[in-house]
Amino acid sequence: MLKGAKPLGGWFALALAAFVLFWSLALSGSLPIPQPNQQIETSSTECTTHECRADAAAASLTFYTELLAWFTCILAIASIAQGIFLIRADRTARIAANAAKEIGEKQLALAGLHADIAEKQKEIDRLKFFAEFRPQIEIRFVKKLRERDDVPPDQQATRVEFVVVNSGTGEAVVLGSKVTLEWLYSEDIPVPTDLEGEDLIPKHRYLQGATDKTIVESDQDGGLNEFCGDGSKKLYLLGWVAYADGRGAEFGSTRTTYFLREYNTALKLFMDPSGTIGIDPDWNTIQ
Repeated sequence: MLKGAKPLGGWFALALAAFVLFWSLALSGSLPIPQPNQQIETSSTECTTHECRADAAAASLTFYTELLAWFTCILAIASIAQGIFLIRADRTARIAANAAKEIGEKQLALAGLHADIAEKQKEIDRLKFFAEFRPQIEIRFVKKLRERDDVPPDQQATRVEFVVVNSGTGEAVVLGSKVTLEWLYSEDIPVPTDLEGEDLIPKHRYLQGATDKTIVESDQDGGLNEFCGDGSKKLYLLGWVAYADGRGAEFGSTRTTYFLREYNTALKLFMDPSGTIGIDPDWNTIQ
């Protein structure tokens, strides 16, 4: 459908063309046009004045009736054309309206999808930020302390010093811990959840890179196991420490560092026994 079309102008042009065509036929002699003052001749005698006038009026009436009939026919054709035009215009308008509605619905759905994607991206960025800036407590620099001189070595507890380090990228707040130092057979090492020990690691804030030294002692049989034992038992430092993000609970859940160190008498060092047969793999992990 052409925009700005004027159906009334087209109808008027069609009617005018029909009217001109009709008069062209009349002027060419195809249609008789009687004159009001024309006298009608008969084959034998002339009509009277009254009769001539009556015949002229009848001829004129016939002519104008035919003219009106033709004009009415033209109007009917134009009306039909106008109706067809309006029906097509209405159908086109309905199609355009339905298309606009579908486009609007699709745009609305697309806007909702974009909003959902933006929300998910925001959550991804949030989790990424938490992953990049999180505290991480580790146990490092474990060393066995020398025996005291005022007590026989086999009658005193074994002592070990270790350093608590926040090696992460965020501030940590220690919530609690369990630490123990024991002479054990390797098969007797408990799982982290069954560990019994002392809450030794200080409960305070650890800034990024902050450290803190802690000392732990074994029971009174520590020296006895070390100096009088058959060597089947080994010295283990084991425990866990729970801590949270220093910015608040909304920045991540509580984390727990599990640690296990075995003393190597030959090297005089505490080493990580992970991977050794009989050692639970949950040790020396951060959860």
